[in-house]
Amino acid sequence: MISGDLILGKIKSLEYGILKISVPYSKKNLEVNWQEIKKISTSEELLITLEKGVRLRGIIYAATPDSVWLYIDESSKSHLKEAINFSDSLRFGKTEILEIRELKEAVLEQLTGQVSVGINLAKSNRLRQFSLRSSLNYNTNWFGAGLTFNGIRSTQEATNSIQRYDGGITLYSLLRNDWYGITRINFLNNTEQLIALRTDFKLGFGKYLIRKYKLDWSLQAGLNLNNERFYSDFPSKQSTEFVIGSAVDILNIGNFAFKGIFLGYAGLKEKGRIRSDSKLDISYEFLDDFFIKIGATMNYDNKAVKEAPNFDYIIQSTIGWKF
Repeated sequence: MISGDLILGKIKSLEYGILKISVPYSKKNLEVNWQEIKKISTSEELLITLEKGVRLRGIIYAATPDSVWLYIDESSKSHLKEAINFSDSLRFGKTEILEIRELKEAVLEQLTGQVSVGINLAKSNRLRQFSLRSSLNYNTNWFGAGLTFNGIRSTQEATNSIQRYDGGITLYSLLRNDWYGITRINFLNNTEQLIALRTDFKLGFGKYLIRKYKLDWSLQAGLNLNNERFYSDFPSKQSTEFVIGSAVDILNIGNFAFKGIFLGYAGLKEKGRIRSDSKLDISYEFLDDFFIKIGATMNYDNKAVKEAPNFDYIIQSTIGWKF
């Protein structure tokens, strides 16, 4: 390290500028800032992701505070524009290396997640409010999966209860040149817009426009199958939609992290219908693995059912733990 400390251990992963190292004297992986490493070398091959989606297998044999030298596996030649010999080494800037992973990671070591909750209680009218935001992710260099569940429920005497739950499953496969295929299933229950259950099934492709050291920004497009059931006697709906969206992740800016996604829908069978779903999370890590989060979720539908508003939103302030 630049500080003079020496760490001997097994590299588990590098993501968003944080290198995780397994050491025999701790049950928990050490987390060190990638930019604070002065020298590094490895004895085992690693999966290494560079800018522009280039993925290699190789060994880190030397480094400086600004650069890293790799011995590249023969199988990685096809991922590089220039022809190289197996014995050749390549030099990269530290910020060009976006991810590092073990070749044989255990499944549980590839899981990450977080959960945060908020509770409000008041004697007046027996107010009870509960808020939850959560996620679980599984990532490899070529494939990823994610689960999300967010919810808010509020009860108060002399008024109708308010509840809003949304969640989903996302699967994606990384392709060349920063393209990826994506499948997403989402559900929504929203008393404000009289939605008993909305289920979306999306299939499409995405492209990273920016994939840098601490910033990911991508665009997505595809088709969506939408099924809706409503409260009261409103009839159910089924429709096919074109969907376009954008997602951005900004991590490790000090102790702050920013994550946002926008999805817009245009009806193909139900002409003239426009919908959108948006999420924004800003979190601040005040202690190792503990954070405060402000999250916003917004839904718009220009053809909402009668008696329901076109626009609805929730803003949640929660405290949570990541793992």
